[in-house]
Amino acid sequence: MTSADFETDAADPSADPADPADSAADNGRVRGAETARRALRLIETLIAEQPVRLDTLVERTGLTKSTAYRLMRVLQEEGYAEKFGHDGYRAGPRCAVFAEVGALNVHTYAPVRAILQQLSRATGETVTLHQRAGDLAILVAGAEDETHALRMVSTLGESNLLVRGASGLAVLAHLDPAEAERIVARYIEGRTDRAELLDRLRTIAGRGFAVSSGVNHPGVRGIAAPVLRDGAPTTMSVAVVGPAERFTEQRALAVSSQLTACCVRLAAYFTAAGQGSMR
Repeated sequence: MTSADFETDAADPSADPADPADSAADNGRVRGAETARRALRLIETLIAEQPVRLDTLVERTGLTKSTAYRLMRVLQEEGYAEKFGHDGYRAGPRCAVFAEVGALNVHTYAPVRAILQQLSRATGETVTLHQRAGDLAILVAGAEDETHALRMVSTLGESNLLVRGASGLAVLAHLDPAEAERIVARYIEGRTDRAELLDRLRTIAGRGFAVSSGVNHPGVRGIAAPVLRDGAPTTMSVAVVGPAERFTEQRALAVSSQLTACCVRLAAYFTAAGQGSMR
């Protein structure tokens, strides 16, 4: 998105005069910033409801179809949106920044990271916190143990589909079953493969954690559990990850009780802090 998009809205011949948003600049708000406001409404809709068709975006935001399409093209170019087959659009990887803000803020980041660091020191491996954003799991906080020269380095903002890897599966397994089935159907082809994944999700929900190896990162094994809060939707998971040669499945399973205890501590902290969650 260029500076011209923000500076020339009022007189831009490409602006749609029939769009209700174009007349809003006269209501005491900053003139020439309507493109920014419309783009933000589109991003909010993408994060809350994806995949989403262009017609639905028009309905949810009140934009005309031509304006919505033009802005979606810009959001795709900038990485905030992705085309998703015949179903329309979904949030792009750069929406991770919104998930990060939704999960943690300047007041909660340090206490949360301290909890993750305790688990990292206890296990000797990297510990990460993931936040759900639509169909994605976004890495929003991490702590690395420096005992080992070879270790997994957490990258804030990294995103992966919920259907891939322990962090996403731990969240997906604890969603409403109907919602989980819809997400699985969007990304997993073949009735047999879908049935196998849904069966795996039931197993994960039963034992409280998920284990995966080499799915999103070759040579890396992880175990993840959900942060479950009474009365709140499941949107977060914590994972312990390390090089598969050292962090064997046996070692991963051995830290499961420490992992779930960490999730309980985080759930209590977020509840006490009144921290919101982001779908």
